[in-house]
Formats: sequence, C-alpha cells, structure tokens
Amino acid sequence: MNAARAIGNFLQLLTVDLIKKSAFVGLFNKLLMLWLKIPPQVRWNACYALGNAMKNEALYDSSLNGSPMGNWQSLVFNSLMELVITFRNFKVRINAAVALSSPPQRKYYSQFFHAVWVSLLKAIPKKLERKRKWLSAIGKDSL
Repeated sequence: MNAARAIGNFLQLLTVDLIKKSAFVGLFNKLLMLWLKIPPQVRWNACYALGNAMKNEALYDSSLNGSPMGNWQSLVFNSLMELVITFRNFKVRINAAVALSSPPQRKYYSQFFHAVWVSLLKAIPKKLERKRKWLSAIGKDSL
C-alpha cells in the first residue's frame, strides 16, 4: 500500500480531539503537500487518500476553524475541482471526482457545493470529446 493511501485511511478514523493534536495536523498537512507537488501516479493515490480522509465527519467540525486545519477545505476542494477539469491522466481525474463525492453530508461542502457540481459537469464534455476523437481515429484506420 502507498504511504499516501495509508495516511488517508488513518485520517478517516480520527476524532476531533485527536485531529487538534499537532502530530495529526502534521499528517494531514503532509498529505496535502504530497498531493500538490507529485507525479501523476502518486497524485492518483493522494486523491484516493484525500477521499478517504474527507469521509471523516470530524474534519468538518466547526471547532477546527481556528486551528491550523481550519482552511483545508478551500485548498482541497479547489485543487480537486481543477484536477477533475484539467488533468490529463484519466485515473487522476476519476479519483479526484471520487474524492469530491466523499463528504458524507451535503452540509460539509458548505460554499463549495455549487462549484463542485459545475466542475463535474465541465469535465464530462472533455471526456466525451477525447472519446470521439479516439473513435474517429480508429475509424480512419479501418478505411
């Protein structure tokens, strides 16, 4: 198992009290830093890990707003939405979309709910266009 996936699985199990401890804030920050500056194969695993971490309702607790964990949602949601729309690697795009669907309740999306839907809808035509080009290339070969 990849280290990023292990961190995501671990973060999925933490309570609010444990998240407030500096060691766990450090783990989450390491996952975020891994995710922002890594090659596509590891980014795919990091998206998977973030999806697992985002299933933890404790991450959305309002008491974390003043802590170093307070601004994670903006960074994570915006980055995942950008990956879904623009990233070339399909596995990364799929795992980013799955991660965007991970929060267990709608209220955890807060101000990002509309933007998440828009980004997912923008990603659909890009995939269809690539498939159409691929199918037309196959058709040309058979002529």
